[in-house]
Amino acid sequence: MLVPDTNISSLPWSRSLKIQPIIRINRRSRTIIPEIKLSGHWLSEIGFTPDQRVNITMVNNALVINLAK
Repeated sequence: MLVPDTNISSLPWSRSLKIQPIIRINRRSRTIIPEIKLSGHWLSEIGFTPDQRVNITMVNNALVINLAK
């Protein structure tokens, strides 16, 4: 579902998250990469359950998460 430019916080079931740094270390280097964690009862309230697989797609500079078929 594409949503026209609007205030995302006014949409139902919207959440604001901070992108956290995660450090990946290998033998030669240390790299900081972005990480987004999604968890909470709100996920089950909108239909997601443990062990389901999801597809994440970038559309118009937004991440869209759908259940995998």
